[in-house]
Amino acid sequence: AAWNQHQEIRQAEYQAMADAWPTLSEAGKNRIREGMMDGQISKWEYHPLVKMIMDERGMISISTESVSPAQGRDRLLAVMDQQ
Repeated sequence: AAWNQHQEIRQAEYQAMADAWPTLSEAGKNRIREGMMDGQISKWEYHPLVKMIMDERGMISISTESVSPAQGRDRLLAVMDQQ
């Protein structure tokens, strides 16, 4: 189970963070930046980030689009670079 938690999150999970990014507080954005310090977010790191997004926004949207985690990660990085 521990190995599974260290795997990278799915594209839909990156997409959810990218969608939430514009409305997050600076503290929330910093938590996502910290999670991306090693270039990706693990399932272990994702759970507290989802809680933070839910606390700040009251909701999180999940995409059903089927693309690779790398494409989702790239979208999150692009949104992060814009601000």
